[in-house]
Amino acid sequence: MSENPQHWVAAVAIVNFDLELGQSIEHVEPASFSFTEQERLNICYLAFPDSNSGCSGDTCYHFRIRKEYNVSKERDDVTSRDSHFYYGYVFFRQTKGEQFKRGYFQKSFVLLTRKPYINLYSNIVQIIAPQFFESGRVAIEVGMHNFTCWEPIFPGKSYQVPLLGQVLSFQIPSVKDKIQNKPKEFPGHVMAPKPVVLRSIMEHDVYSTIRPLLPHIGVLWELVLLSEPIVVFGPSPSATSSLVQTLVSLTAPLRYANDYRPYFTIHDSEFQEFTSKTHAPSRIILGVTNPYFNKALQHWPNVIILDSDPDKTLKILNPKEHSSSSLRGKPGFYTRYKPFLKQR
Repeated sequence: MSENPQHWVAAVAIVNFDLELGQSIEHVEPASFSFTEQERLNICYLAFPDSNSGCSGDTCYHFRIRKEYNVSKERDDVTSRDSHFYYGYVFFRQTKGEQFKRGYFQKSFVLLTRKPYINLYSNIVQIIAPQFFESGRVAIEVGMHNFTCWEPIFPGKSYQVPLLGQVLSFQIPSVKDKIQNKPKEFPGHVMAPKPVVLRSIMEHDVYSTIRPLLPHIGVLWELVLLSEPIVVFGPSPSATSSLVQTLVSLTAPLRYANDYRPYFTIHDSEFQEFTSKTHAPSRIILGVTNPYFNKALQHWPNVIILDSDPDKTLKILNPKEHSSSSLRGKPGFYTRYKPFLKQR
């Protein structure tokens, strides 16, 4: 892949599921954007929830993939460490109908960028993707034109920008930031659309995501701070990507120093590296949904299995219970780690 590092969006890809061919990229905007073959395969598999997830309707989540090669150095902002990776923001739609092969329509809208502005790009995708499914590629063309009109990304700068008839208001974080303040308000015409104000372009709903593990927040904070390997099993890519991103944010304002994959599949090119039992588990946080990982990652020291009920509190369990449990696994937080800090 190649693109100007200051661009807001590297590309938009439409990934279709074909009964005979499987996942395939049917359209890319801009057309000049190129993938390596391995990147193409990884994106195709990451663009769809695992068949075991049972996702129906619309599903939104994000993933993170390693680039095949690096590009030039970026400005000194809080995301410069991510220059080796691309983020994919996915809007997956599955609808049932007798007119479709296998009885289902399955297609994903994927926005690719080198920026981990989770909240910003999740909102962008939820604006463009529904219009794409309603009116076709013209929504993508208009959206991409809007992006070219946005001022270049600059740390600490406030923006109020148009997107398909709406207005987004936000501020780009900087290494000098201490607190993410409310974006600067811009005077506008009384008839202008009311801006969608994003108080933070990076953070999503952290509390709701971490709530099932809130009694163990101290243990999780230490594990993330020490870059211990953690795998998150969830019922959907939305659940795993949200929790993995929340775990990474626990050390803020310190940067999480190692790799993490909000959503990871058995088809990924790095699958063998992360599941190998010939060496210690990699210092990485993985989000997975396929039950096969329950067997492949039994040797990992810290395993979180989410319950289908997001309000149910998870208990700390002995890892032996995980290794001897069924393939799907009992919901809980499996770890032998003894925290240094004691909660009162």
